[in-house]
Amino acid sequence: MSTFASDDTASKQSDPSLRCIEWAKSHGAQLSGFTTAQILGRGTCLIRADSSPFKCQVPHSLVLNLANIQSYASTDPAFSHVLQEWSHRVPLTARRAAILLMAYHARNPKLNIPWSVYLSSLPSYGSVLTPVFWTETERALLSGTTIEGVAEDRISFLKAWVGYHVSRDGVSEFTKSLSMNEEEGNDSQLGNIAEIAHYDVMVDSRALRSGERDSCIVPVIDYVNHSSHRPQSMIRKGGLQEAIRDESIDDDTETSHLVQNSAWDMNESGDFHLDLLSSSDEQGTPKPGEEILFSYGKRGAAELCAKYGFVEQLPMSRSVTLEVPVLSLLQGDEETAGRIYERYGEPSIKIEPSRSAAEHVDLINHYLWLFVLSPEAGKEEQSQFTPGHQLNLVEGCVIHGASRTKWELNKPSDVFTFLNEPKRSPLRSVLRLRAVTLLLSIVQNQYAQLGEWDDEDEELQSVLEECRPEVVYMAKEVRRQETGTIQYIMKQLVELQIELRKDGVVEQYLAASSA
Repeated sequence: MSTFASDDTASKQSDPSLRCIEWAKSHGAQLSGFTTAQILGRGTCLIRADSSPFKCQVPHSLVLNLANIQSYASTDPAFSHVLQEWSHRVPLTARRAAILLMAYHARNPKLNIPWSVYLSSLPSYGSVLTPVFWTETERALLSGTTIEGVAEDRISFLKAWVGYHVSRDGVSEFTKSLSMNEEEGNDSQLGNIAEIAHYDVMVDSRALRSGERDSCIVPVIDYVNHSSHRPQSMIRKGGLQEAIRDESIDDDTETSHLVQNSAWDMNESGDFHLDLLSSSDEQGTPKPGEEILFSYGKRGAAELCAKYGFVEQLPMSRSVTLEVPVLSLLQGDEETAGRIYERYGEPSIKIEPSRSAAEHVDLINHYLWLFVLSPEAGKEEQSQFTPGHQLNLVEGCVIHGASRTKWELNKPSDVFTFLNEPKRSPLRSVLRLRAVTLLLSIVQNQYAQLGEWDDEDEELQSVLEECRPEVVYMAKEVRRQETGTIQYIMKQLVELQIELRKDGVVEQYLAASSA
């Protein structure tokens, strides 16, 4: 249980988050039954104040999105020029507009920007410790994890983005100031993009939606922290939400008392509201003085570290996102692989302990249909066990089941309905074995990359001495949790592979393939 700040006039004047709440109320937000507190290691938190009715609704007009930011720019010629200047050759997105607004506010703190009070309540530079703000030595601790190189890629993008604009002729004083600003004591790899990197992380870590085009930051509600822990049952708006078993969550961990007790939603008018959840066993109902929490989604340790700068203490990662080796699936066909990457982005599959091995295999089947058993590559092979069947009948289903922007598959598509028809059962059995084999190779490769963390290794110890303790903890947890998840999934896949090999059709196919 946390001690929360007293709700008096002095506190409201001195605490930026309490001033933000009063500002939001004065602009139409309905806020009652909670306050804020500063908790070590968790930043500004929303705390249940008393047993009075809880209300948290923020009107659309206070939300930081592209439309509202552009609306403000229409009243401020200087900021309007900034947006136009930074839209040259690259379309302005919600994310970039929010970053520029934060930088503009920092240079004009006395200007009457609609969100000035809220922006002044945001964490200071360096307080959100994502790998972007780690040193090169610290980032090396992530070698072999699924976020190896992610921070470096983001830094390269930001450098290119800022560098292009500051190098143009006749740029504004605002843009010039960005090229001259460098935070003291920061990793030299960031250089003069340190400030922009900070605002980039602010947008990414605080947005309820954080895509390039739909980033949306909601003042007050963005103070709510994350928890993966769910009570046994949760009731919201009269409907029961049963908790799903997740092997990555252990109720005996030190953080198991931090249970999800709220959820956010948006109505048809674009207003955002936060609702408290009630639980049949009262575990998920926040009591006065307790922190209000919701889930940021089923994010693994690596994603939490990269995006938010923290990790939860769990037995294993709730998810691990692995790349699908498109080039090897296409047997080295770089031209076709290039078209796939250009159209769909980096193909990947999200491994989750809450899913069975069979469910993961169903996901990877998408790739086999498209890349391995395409009409051109698979006709001769499939004729050995499914005479006369044309695989191109399902190719459209595979395309239909893919995301338009990124091929991270986590939903079944029409291809499963097709495969479950009785006459396709021989094809389904063989395909599942190939999917298990492929997925097992992907998982085993990631396991090999992770390697072992040997605390007694002298060379490692000398490296750790150069790193901050909180960074070492996060890196170690990411490695430990990803290793735990991969080991868990590997065991399931091996058992499924053994079971599938007992199928008569599969045995016939394997015999024909080896002949």
